[in-house]
Amino acid sequence: MADIRAVLSSCHFPRLRRMSLTSQSGPKADLLNRVLEAIHERIPHASLVYLKLHAGNTMDVGEIVNAASLRSLYDFHHLVYFDFVMGIRIALTDDDIKEMAMSWPHIKHLVLCSNASKDAIQHTWTHDPRAWTTKPTLEGLVHLARYCPSLELLALDADTSGAEAYLEVHPGEGYHSSPLRTIHVVSPPLSAIKDVAAFLYAVFPNVWFINGTDGIVVGDTWQLVLHKVDVLRGTVYEDEDEEDEEDEE
Repeated sequence: MADIRAVLSSCHFPRLRRMSLTSQSGPKADLLNRVLEAIHERIPHASLVYLKLHAGNTMDVGEIVNAASLRSLYDFHHLVYFDFVMGIRIALTDDDIKEMAMSWPHIKHLVLCSNASKDAIQHTWTHDPRAWTTKPTLEGLVHLARYCPSLELLALDADTSGAEAYLEVHPGEGYHSSPLRTIHVVSPPLSAIKDVAAFLYAVFPNVWFINGTDGIVVGDTWQLVLHKVDVLRGTVYEDEDEEDEEDEE
């Protein structure tokens, strides 16, 4: 990644529209910040529409990406595609997601994921679990529906707890995103499956794929959510046995 920064810092790209950067080594947070700052300084803000940043999955304890790290990219208001996969912790709040969504109103593809290994996650969790527990909630997803009307694919780690309470107030606050078809959520659903499904259907009524490529446990759980969404949409019918199981719960 140091080589990437060196190239960016020594060149100007007056008409660049697409940029894809890949590093095999895991990033240090301060070096990653300098790379993002170089992108901000060397690329015209009005021209860039596609930005892909991938780095290795090795990670040091204490390394973290937060809104302060990403904020230098918010001036690229015409971004349509942003794919950010790093072997580093990503800690974002609902307010951070709102700021990002308002900065990128044309975004169609939004990926913010850590590819850190399970061993690395467990190791860093024992030192400081805050970064792994600082995640957007359902409210953060609503910000994306409100400010990113063209969003088609979304991948991030979200906290889906509290779906039932949120639905009782105002599911989606009247905002929804019809174009969104695909969602990848790193964590399994933390609320009742039917409540998470009801929320997703209210905010993203046309979602057809949820965690289609994830691991068996998470994938199967989210497939149950997707099945409930299909029931709400009327494209499949719910078995009586399933209804009885829900009543028992």
